[in-house]
Amino acid sequence: MDKDNKDVIDVTKKYDAGLNRIDIFGLYYGIKNTVQLTLYDSNNNKCYQQNISVPTDTLELPNINVKAKNEIYTAKYDKMSPGWIIYSNEGSTIFDLKGNLRGYFNHDKLKLGTPVKFFDEHFEILGWSYLFRKIDMVGNILYELDFHNLTNTTDQYDIHHEFMEIPAGKYKGNYMFLASKIGTPYVEDYIIIVDMENKALVKEMDMKKIMPTDTRFVSVSIPANDWLHQNSLEYDSRDDSIIFSARHQGVVKIRMPENNGQLTWEGGDSIVWFLTPHKGITESQMPNVSSKLLQPLDKDGQPITDQLVLDGYERHQDFEWNYMQHSAILLENGNLIIYDNGDGRFFKTTDELLALDLLYSRYVEYKIDESNMTVQQIYEYGKEEGANLFSRIMSNVGVLGNNILFMFSAWQYTNTYSTYVEWEKDSKDVIYQIRSYFNGQTYRAYKINYFDYMNMDYKI
Repeated sequence: MDKDNKDVIDVTKKYDAGLNRIDIFGLYYGIKNTVQLTLYDSNNNKCYQQNISVPTDTLELPNINVKAKNEIYTAKYDKMSPGWIIYSNEGSTIFDLKGNLRGYFNHDKLKLGTPVKFFDEHFEILGWSYLFRKIDMVGNILYELDFHNLTNTTDQYDIHHEFMEIPAGKYKGNYMFLASKIGTPYVEDYIIIVDMENKALVKEMDMKKIMPTDTRFVSVSIPANDWLHQNSLEYDSRDDSIIFSARHQGVVKIRMPENNGQLTWEGGDSIVWFLTPHKGITESQMPNVSSKLLQPLDKDGQPITDQLVLDGYERHQDFEWNYMQHSAILLENGNLIIYDNGDGRFFKTTDELLALDLLYSRYVEYKIDESNMTVQQIYEYGKEEGANLFSRIMSNVGVLGNNILFMFSAWQYTNTYSTYVEWEKDSKDVIYQIRSYFNGQTYRAYKINYFDYMNMDYKI
């Protein structure tokens, strides 16, 4: 780190003799960057060294407040996993672990939306509600798909929140997208499967075919046409199924539809389980859903029978439901982690929760037993931080390896900043926490390791 709080990054990579290309990513903007190139022979003897000056232009960054310095509260760099943090927002940004800007996606030129995902050699991005793009590390467009002009259908869709390539099963290699169908009175209640090579619709799944459009979280204002509000997608390879988070209902697991050549989906008995408070779900009100509710267990594996807990009005000492959640992710052990936003927790307003010291968001891990239709809370973090990590919308969680977890609170109580935090799972010892100030909304944040992609060893 130099006198201006800039990282000095030592990067090492082996090349075969001959002509080689070295990609440089993450230069500082508005200054002369110095890149020192040192060559070693096969015996590790230094044979050449050159300092290369690389000036960069200043940037106009309308969606990030660069005048407000990122505030790093905790930084135990020796314990952290490597990588930089990408903030998926209105003009996505990449920061190093010292809080310095290292990359910026031009919103106007790239027609950006969210999320932005990093893969081995490219980024994948949703853009302007109807575009999907793959771009390389310097912004060249590699692939584009327009959801207003899919083949194999005359229907048009807006896409939102989440997408993923299906890694196995009957639709392997196709992509799933959360979608709204244009021309219908509702929003964000479809999943579509798309053949990316032919840019063709393969299957359309309308969630209204399996769930009533009732809204149960009456303490929070929810437009009637936004009854579901899907916000994350996950694939379960154990049984070729889909897990999605629906902010206004809960987390739902459904069976993957048959790949029978038909575009439409009948729905039927597709729900496997429904992770949500039981309030408002009875056999008479929701006959296709009530039998799919999960029974919560205490830490000893015994059923929790308190009706106020079951319905979500109170918490048990060993268990608490998810409220207005995001980022439902399946772990390798089969457990599910969630960013439990806590908006409308216990069916109370934000002001009521704040007055009762119940305003908090959580990283929470659940163990779900599908054979017995039970759910057990295994782990939680965030409750002890109270309103400091509360985010009523957006946000995400994840696992970084070496027993390190993270959560990102995107849109905090004062609506002026976001907080990213990493901690050791067992001790809950915080090893990194940074608060960032943005002028626009931030949807998610997560680590990317560009140097691993380049097969480089590096240290800061």
